[in-house]
Amino acid sequence: MFDLWRVDAQQPDAVRAAMNSVPVNNIGARTADQHSADRATAVKLGQRLGIRELACCESSMSEAPVKQVAAAIVFHDRRVLVARRAPGQHLAGLWEFPGGKLEAGESPQCCIVRELNEELCLSVEARQTLTTSLYSYPGGRINLIAVLADAAKPDVALTVHDAIKWLEPRDLLSVEFAPADIPIAEEVSRRFA
Repeated sequence: MFDLWRVDAQQPDAVRAAMNSVPVNNIGARTADQHSADRATAVKLGQRLGIRELACCESSMSEAPVKQVAAAIVFHDRRVLVARRAPGQHLAGLWEFPGGKLEAGESPQCCIVRELNEELCLSVEARQTLTTSLYSYPGGRINLIAVLADAAKPDVALTVHDAIKWLEPRDLLSVEFAPADIPIAEEVSRRFA
């Protein structure tokens, strides 16, 4: 079974990044049919863009360490907080559930309390883990841990983001999420819409 598709190193970075961002495991294992569909899509995109060589990369990425990242599903007045990555940031322009990397010995709940205070000056009460999303980006794999949280006030200060929105759960998929956040947005929408 193949986990990831990549193109040769002579292709533009944006094309390589787009084709490398094929999910390894988003809330459940990918089936052989899904992998075949991923490859077919990658091949068609490659042909349209004139890419000469398409190579598959076996599960070698699974041996690389997985970064543990917490994502806050923050509710206020039945709306969910999403934030857009600012220009100059990795994945600039894409929306995400705010959060960050877990520090050594830190729980996902403690991580989101710390990260939201640092990044948004937002105080939250963390609750239980909702779900996870394992995803391979070109720079490595992350395990995105979605933690439910409540905010008493909706006011934030932007530092690493350039915009925020408080969305109804049913409207979450109206924004363009970073790839690892998509299955979490789908799960939040399904459960809370």
